[in-house]
Amino acid sequence: AKKGEKWRVVVTPHDGSAAGLPVELFFSVANSPPLPPKVSINPEKPKVTDFLGAVVVESSKDADNDQVSYRYRWFRNGELQPERDAKLAPGRAKRGERWRVEVTPFDGTVTGAPSTADVVVVNTAPSVPVLRVVPDPSRVADDLECRIETPPVDADGDPLRIEVTWFRDGKPQSYGRDRFKLGRDRGIHGAEWACEVRVSDKVTAVTARATGKQANTPPTSPTIEIVPKTPRRTDTLA
Repeated sequence: AKKGEKWRVVVTPHDGSAAGLPVELFFSVANSPPLPPKVSINPEKPKVTDFLGAVVVESSKDADNDQVSYRYRWFRNGELQPERDAKLAPGRAKRGERWRVEVTPFDGTVTGAPSTADVVVVNTAPSVPVLRVVPDPSRVADDLECRIETPPVDADGDPLRIEVTWFRDGKPQSYGRDRFKLGRDRGIHGAEWACEVRVSDKVTAVTARATGKQANTPPTSPTIEIVPKTPRRTDTLA
């Protein structure tokens, strides 16, 4: 029997010798609701910068072979939200929030039982800053600066802690900790300077590094004079 068909059943009793009066029963085959699908949310550990997408891992089965579509409802920390699409835009879900999607199958006539999936939004690490050591190359008489060309950004809006460490020829310099500028006369001809910046949002930390060379400093020009200042023909000059 198929959905929508009308059937008539006739039952006639018989005692082995004679038949009795028949009884008729009429019925129609009703629609069967689709079964719940198997669903998940992608990614499993989303960040605030991610799309949240409801994924039908295993399609809903329909006994009538009807084409099944899906209806979506999203819940944030248990509260129903207005979105009714399969995806949430980046920035919609914030760190620490629990999001649940409810996916209900629909065969064009009736809905079936829904399926749900949950995720918790995790921390987003700060972006890695872009650094530059200036001047490069430098000389002994120059002040060195660890310049942040592109500042770090935290998508969760967390306050950031920035720490700076200077290295000379690969060795950390204690006087350069947490200083973006170094005074002159710290260098040696041919040395390689590097500044390393650590950025932390108290959950995750990232580091960036920039290097620069210390060039040779040419000698200063001497001061000269002729003695005597007004020489005569018979004078010896020095």
